[in-house]
Amino acid sequence: MKLYIINADKYENEIKELLTETGCTWGEGGVTITLDKCDEGIKIKSDGKNITLYYSTLNSLFRGIGVIISKGETAYETEQKMLVRQLGTMVDCSRNGVRRVEKMKQFIRISALLGYNMLQIYTEDTYEIEGEPYFGHLRGRYTVDELREMDDYAARFDIEVIPCIQTLAHLDAIFNWPEYASVRDNANILNVGLEKSLELIEKMFITMKKAFRSKQINVGMDEAHMLGLGKYLDMFGYKKRSEIMKEHLEKVMALCHKYGYEPMMWSDMFFRVCSPTGGYFDVKEFTPEVLNSVPEDMTIVFWDYYRDDPEFYRGMLDQHMLFNRKVSYAGGSSTWYGFAPMQCYSLDNVRAVFKVLPNYPLESIFNTMWGDNGAECSTFAGLPTVVAYAEGVWTGDLSDESLRGAMSIFEASFDDFLEMNLFHKMDSMWEPWAVMHKYLLYGDAMQGMWDWHVPTGANEHFAKASVVLGECAKRNPRWSYLFEPLSVLAKALSNKAELGINLKAAYDKGDKAELSRLANEVIPEIIKDIRNFARLHAKRWRIDNKDFGFEVQDARLGGLMLRLEHSAEMINEYVSGDRTELQELEAERLPEVPGWEKNRPLCRNTWQMAVTKGRL
Repeated sequence: MKLYIINADKYENEIKELLTETGCTWGEGGVTITLDKCDEGIKIKSDGKNITLYYSTLNSLFRGIGVIISKGETAYETEQKMLVRQLGTMVDCSRNGVRRVEKMKQFIRISALLGYNMLQIYTEDTYEIEGEPYFGHLRGRYTVDELREMDDYAARFDIEVIPCIQTLAHLDAIFNWPEYASVRDNANILNVGLEKSLELIEKMFITMKKAFRSKQINVGMDEAHMLGLGKYLDMFGYKKRSEIMKEHLEKVMALCHKYGYEPMMWSDMFFRVCSPTGGYFDVKEFTPEVLNSVPEDMTIVFWDYYRDDPEFYRGMLDQHMLFNRKVSYAGGSSTWYGFAPMQCYSLDNVRAVFKVLPNYPLESIFNTMWGDNGAECSTFAGLPTVVAYAEGVWTGDLSDESLRGAMSIFEASFDDFLEMNLFHKMDSMWEPWAVMHKYLLYGDAMQGMWDWHVPTGANEHFAKASVVLGECAKRNPRWSYLFEPLSVLAKALSNKAELGINLKAAYDKGDKAELSRLANEVIPEIIKDIRNFARLHAKRWRIDNKDFGFEVQDARLGGLMLRLEHSAEMINEYVSGDRTELQELEAERLPEVPGWEKNRPLCRNTWQMAVTKGRL
């Protein structure tokens, strides 16, 4: 489709840049758009060729362009307005995958066309701090100039970039260096009783102030489960976690005021101190002390990525309103469940929560795109959920038809992106959080640690998935770099998924011919496919991210291939008679959870255990 805006005026360059993310071109002879102003949101009147777009803000103008592209050359009228003041995405740049500046700019353009006006860049230690050479060292950290470049670019599209840092916990990476041992409490938590810790936090604020124009900042402070129970306990004695939090929060707030920031923080720590289990979602009653511990100018962020029950969200939001403070909501794109997002799960989550969100006076709604366990999944693979949050906030229409239309803006098939679910679902055999493909890939075939949890027919399922995803790559050339490695990974799993089961069965029968076939035909084929996947995975990584961080993927996949080679050697030694037994194949196969039904995927987060248990 060719677009031409008669009175684009000073926004013409931005609109032309946005069109690079679509299949549309700029020029006369196609659809002609006239711009006009309105009081709120957007209004569009189209006869198919001539369109009037009424807009209220710059970000609504760009949303309007996206809507026009999605509707094509048809006659229609529509009015849309935002449910909240700010709609945003939080992109995780702390789990090894630090997005290249150019790719972050691409994400900004996509966001603008969907009507987003906020972006949070989550950086634990992946930014430079003057005088702190070890902070973010060898982690692909952003320079101040890089952060400022992204901020300047986003401002052109009316998107506010909000720094998202950690001022309490989630600072695992800095504690890899002896330099920061002196400010560690325990685990990944700062020793907040030390002035030296506060000095480090102030340096964080100084960097953020240099880099970003926003007056908002997300100071983190979530999931500090063991706060005050390490070096803090040794140095200052026991204090209730709520008291330590209150004291530390007051100090962080003083820094916010000093540098002119309006802070937000994740809300879970206020809940955990009132929970009988230390959890987030089982609080029955808040103490007055906790309700009064949140500063008046603090926005608390309720986060949840896991439920599909509207009543759960209603209950949690009711509890947040008890604090009588500004409240925001953060959901998630399920980009942290291995190499492919769990689209089926995150879309259920979005549809449930948007049945409730319109009933509450929220400051903002944003979608988190975490990269737990090494950022194996591309941010852009989560596009369906990015689209869903935009449609939820602007129209409330979360039907497949609505999401298909919005995805089409970017020459992306909604239905094809949903095929990534094949890594998580086998027809009715699906358990939330199973991350099935991770333990099928990394599970040791000789020890069979995960064999109990391999669904029947897994090899056949992934063989079909490989073909399906290969076809998706052809139908979505703009996004083929996402589908191609997944197709090859599925091919590897078409042999690897049931390898341990097949080895154990052949060994127990004494079928040396089958063991020889598995060792000399099947395992080499798996290794070849894994090597091909590793190459394509690295190519995808370099398109999206800085080079740093991929060494972990190399180590994991390389270790997997070496282990498979060694397994084949041991099997051949047994077949030839050089070994009298294979001790690992002698071992009984047990479920991870006693009593778990055989061949049923494991219903819990096992991605780290599948990679690291006893190994890397």
